[in-house]
Amino acid sequence: MFPLVFAEAATEAGALAEKSGMGTAALLIFLGLVLIGAEIFLPGMICGILGTLLVIGGVGMAFYTEGMMAGVLAMSVVFVAMLVGFWFYVKVLPKTRMGKKIFLDATIEGAGAEAPGDDTLIGQQGAALTVLAPSGLVRVDGRQYEAVSRDGFLEKGEGIVVVGRETLRLVVGKTK
Repeated sequence: MFPLVFAEAATEAGALAEKSGMGTAALLIFLGLVLIGAEIFLPGMICGILGTLLVIGGVGMAFYTEGMMAGVLAMSVVFVAMLVGFWFYVKVLPKTRMGKKIFLDATIEGAGAEAPGDDTLIGQQGAALTVLAPSGLVRVDGRQYEAVSRDGFLEKGEGIVVVGRETLRLVVGKTK
């Protein structure tokens, strides 16, 4: 009896889908595209996932109720709408007043410590500019570098000697 209830429900759903036809498919696609567009303003993927499911359902319904040509037409409309939406998102929206509030266009200005270029600094002495616990900033030969201490914790101002280098920082030890 229980499987019979599901069979009847599926038959009724199929009959309802055939009666509703392309109008319901178009409505599902439209609502799905609106939800996908709303994902820009309501991040969190819920609108995007629901919108994608509605679009897939609408295209599937177009194939199921109206046939191959209507399904291909629905897929084409979705494809063009997504291209237009992407173009709008990339080219138009950042120039609008609302888009300027959404998109980051500022750059961060500042300077970091230089990366050591070669092994010529090995053996040079300097001083810790910050506490090295075990990494921090050091001054060697009048220039500032990021460094890591092989001897663990070093106080600010303590003397150091360069014993090696890694890709972006020096390896230092205490001066003896």
